[in-house]
Amino acid sequence: MNRAFFVLGGLALSMASAPARADTQPFVPWAPPPPVAPKTVPVENTDHDEVRLRLGVGYFGRFDVPLGRSNATTAGAQMVGIRVWFRRVIGLDFALGFHARLGEEDDESASALAIAARASLPVALVITRHFTLFVAPTVGWGQGGETHPGRRQLNPITGVEWTPPETRHRGLRATVGGRVGGELHLGFIATSRLSLIGTIGVDVDYLRGTTSAPPTPTSRDPEPRATSSSSSAFAARTTISEDAWSAVLGNVAIVAYF
Repeated sequence: MNRAFFVLGGLALSMASAPARADTQPFVPWAPPPPVAPKTVPVENTDHDEVRLRLGVGYFGRFDVPLGRSNATTAGAQMVGIRVWFRRVIGLDFALGFHARLGEEDDESASALAIAARASLPVALVITRHFTLFVAPTVGWGQGGETHPGRRQLNPITGVEWTPPETRHRGLRATVGGRVGGELHLGFIATSRLSLIGTIGVDVDYLRGTTSAPPTPTSRDPEPRATSSSSSAFAARTTISEDAWSAVLGNVAIVAYF
């Protein structure tokens, strides 16, 4: 019996002196892995972005002003103006034009004068590295006149020389239309602030013309005064004319940004 007692006591003593288990470390809650950062794609620097908010100055083509009742003769006002892209996709064009021709009294050539103004609001549709495609609503106005001096001649009624009154042509054009076009920046030759602009579109014109000319002398009125006649009309047309050179001048512009 004593032997069994000593065996049980030894077992109890060995259990009491056994080392603690190694799994008594503090509890750490599970955390999800950090998110993977998305790959950044560099934004392409375009010539259009480089000239945004800069003042562009240049030649904006030609604006034809009708002269006279039949509107057959026109005076081409050469337009000079500005372009500003005040937002990335919205800009403003404004141009003024002038045409002058001085007649010589000796050769009885006509003198002419015309002024014009045109404004448009280009809206960019596609922007690439060097090219911008845009549409632009446009309004324009022009007014001009032409004077032919009277030619000294023999009066068929009185039989003496006389100088009839001068012949005058006056005209006005007001237009509303739209354009689609492109602006090509010359950044590919390290000149991004210089651009060429080409457009094509449709205009609705209001045309008014007046002609003042002396009638043929008669026995009742051997030296008649000039009489005036006028006409007005609405017309829709494209900006491409039959004359290739006129089409180029009316639809091409060149702008330098500062």
